[in-house]
Amino acid sequence: MKSAPALLTGLTVLLLVPALPSEAASLNFDRLYVFGDSLSDPGNLFDLSAGTFPPRPT
Repeated sequence: MKSAPALLTGLTVLLLVPALPSEAASLNFDRLYVFGDSLSDPGNLFDLSAGTFPPRPT
């Protein structure tokens, strides 16, 4: 059972290393272009649901 302490130490390191603080890099965007994907065309969902979802704007 000499390897039990080594195994416990290894597992502890594997669990704690991801918890160390790391610097998060962020990108700053000044423009966003969308070329007709499903997020910019909600009319298709309206057609597929036979006009029931999302509700018709009033």
